[in-house]
Amino acid sequence: MSSEIEVVEEIQSNPKENGESSSKGIEEESLKNDVYTAAAYGDLEKLHRLVECEGSSVSEPDALGYYALQWSALNNRVAVAQYLIEVLCHFTNCLLIAKLDLN
Repeated sequence: MSSEIEVVEEIQSNPKENGESSSKGIEEESLKNDVYTAAAYGDLEKLHRLVECEGSSVSEPDALGYYALQWSALNNRVAVAQYLIEVLCHFTNCLLIAKLDLN
């Protein structure tokens, strides 16, 4: 099974040494600043910030149709998967309570 997000060892390089502009590094960082990549890489701190502080959703699939929980499971990120399950359970409970209040 192939996936677009592949966890590999990151090598830090200085953009000035390679003749690259610093905006390319900013673009690459913004592409990695989503719940799917955080889940795939096991970055629990970033995932927590995205969900709790920035309000990012974990109940929506990415462009490939995968959910953050699937990315964490595919990459054996147990702590991230547990956190995502807790977030999804809380979200589901809130929806149920809201539905009961409407009736």
